[in-house]
Amino acid sequence: FGVERFFAKYEFAPKQKHLSNSDCETVSMQELLDMAKNSKARPCADVLDLWRTLDLGYTESSGHPKLREELRKVYQPVLSARGIPSSKVNIMTCVPIEGIVVSMNALLDPGDVIIVMEPCYQVLSEIAITRGCRVIPWFARFNDKTNLYEFDIQHDLRGIWQREVRGTSNAGIKMLVMNSPHNPTGWDCMSTARANEIREVMIEFGALEDTIVFCDEMYGRILDDDACSVASDVVTDDEKTDGSYPIFPTLLVRLNSKTIILSGLSKPQGLPGLRVGWLVTQDDNLFEKLCEQKDYTTICGSAPSEILAIAALRVQDEILLPRSRDTVRRNMILLREALVNTGGYHQAIDT
Repeated sequence: FGVERFFAKYEFAPKQKHLSNSDCETVSMQELLDMAKNSKARPCADVLDLWRTLDLGYTESSGHPKLREELRKVYQPVLSARGIPSSKVNIMTCVPIEGIVVSMNALLDPGDVIIVMEPCYQVLSEIAITRGCRVIPWFARFNDKTNLYEFDIQHDLRGIWQREVRGTSNAGIKMLVMNSPHNPTGWDCMSTARANEIREVMIEFGALEDTIVFCDEMYGRILDDDACSVASDVVTDDEKTDGSYPIFPTLLVRLNSKTIILSGLSKPQGLPGLRVGWLVTQDDNLFEKLCEQKDYTTICGSAPSEILAIAALRVQDEILLPRSRDTVRRNMILLREALVNTGGYHQAIDT
């Protein structure tokens, strides 16, 4: 696991300065508790009571009931916009990377064919390879017009599907693995236009009912919910909500009912030390397999982390996400200024 071996060697070494960390500026535990204490948008008195009386015993395998309830509230506006009751989705908490390992081990068999966006976080393809699957890379292409690396849905993704379904193997695609916004290109597939393009490709080749879609959305909430281009495509006029949580970009209800979303608190929220993530899917059978596989990994989560995660979800829209987005905007200005002074070796572009 090349990138993780690199970080194991250098991330915490003395006198090292890193420009490649993937998480936003982190907060201390006390800062998070103070945010919960002072939150005006969503009161956290009950969470602080849970923290004071916390018992350090084993926790529920699928996650603390209040944590899963809070996550259900987070996804409720997205589901309601599509007429789907929140009770119809399944949620399991996990360590973020565990969500990938569990999903691949539970749902893939030797000989299965999967498509993976490349480049990718290594575990998104490597587990499938160790399972004996055939992994087909969907490579990013450099766009001369935008000076960006992008993924071509019509030419590349459709071409892969066409070769597999209509070619000699006729094996079909067991799983489509995506990461959005994509690391490291920043390309997203959560906009209405791109999600519809992918869905049309799946319909064309009869994959809507059978192909599992696994989307790593760990970076998703760094996008403005209603200001950035991605979110404005996703939040259409008939999807506005006056609830306590906003609609945000996600593929959960955009492709098929076999979509599995991985998300968590490590990246935009700046809380990687909690090690809290989650898997969300509408498919009951897939979910049962995921739960059974988790019995072979962590079994259950950390009790303190789960309570702190509830607090984080309560304050993320009011404090954590605006804080990280403001930091990103300020740092982009500094980065552009630095690139201008590199003597033409780098080019700053508008995205």
